Order: sequence, then structure tokens, then C-alpha cells
Amino acid sequence: MSRGKQEVTLPIPDGVEYDVDDLEAAIGELARVLRPGGRAVVYHTDWDSLVWRSTNRSRANRVLEAFPEHCPRPHLGSELAEPLREGGLVVDRVEPNCLLDTRLEEETFAYHLMEGVANYVVDRDVVDPETVETWTEDLRALEATGGAFFSLTQYGYLVRKPE
Repeated sequence: MSRGKQEVTLPIPDGVEYDVDDLEAAIGELARVLRPGGRAVVYHTDWDSLVWRSTNRSRANRVLEAFPEHCPRPHLGSELAEPLREGGLVVDRVEPNCLLDTRLEEETFAYHLMEGVANYVVDRDVVDPETVETWTEDLRALEATGGAFFSLTQYGYLVRKPE
């Protein structure tokens, strides 16, 4: 999607609303504030699109399968078209955005997600700390040998309000 002129900003600090509690109400509000023919991009992830190389898939799966609980709709990225249409919007296009990291360094998305996943699953006692520590050590060891691989797809829905 190409950059365009942003004419309206959301009344929240970073202009992003993530995982709203009432999806129907949020879509209804988007439809309400768009003028006829007005467009917006609604962007979300489907956590089933996550690929993260590990030398022990069973352990990695235990950690990663506990993480989608962090959001109320972990598969919304692939399910968003229907609620958008039901909310009165036209979905003109859906475009994927693949986040791909082959390094696990501090400036990468993968690094920060690794830290976030580890903290989330340990803080909620979903996975024991030893398993999580071994998982992160495995990812760091893969990084050290040049074998790190992380991919996550997010989906941008270009929507418009009918004329």
C-alpha cells in the first residue's frame, strides 16, 4: 500500500488501537467517522503465520502456543474481512506484510518478541522458567551460528466507506 495523506489522526498517543475489546463497536466507529469514499487501513496479525526456527520444536511449541493468549483474537489477521464487511465497509484489498529476521539482535523485531514472549508466559505461570530460558538460549545459539530464522505475517486490509 502506498503512503497517502493522513487527514485524521486517532485520539490515542501512537495513533494505533491494538486488540480492542469490542471489535464490532470499533469497526462501527471507523465506519461512522469515514466520509463516503473515505479509506482506512486496518492491520492485524494471525499468530498461526509465525515461523521461528528452533533446534527443539517440541519445546518451542510449548512456549509459543502459550503466547497467543496475550490477545483476545489471535487469528484476527485472517478473519477480519467478514467483520469489516458486516460493519458496512468495503474491503478493497488485503496485503500481507512479512516480518522476517535472520538475526536475533537487539534492533530486530524477533529479539523484542522473544523477550516479550518469555516474560509473558513466565509471568503468567503458563510455561516454567527453565523451559523458557532453554528456549531463549537455543534461539541465541542459533543466532551465534548464523542459523536464526523468524517470520511473522501481518495483514493490511484497505477498506472504504461506500459512496
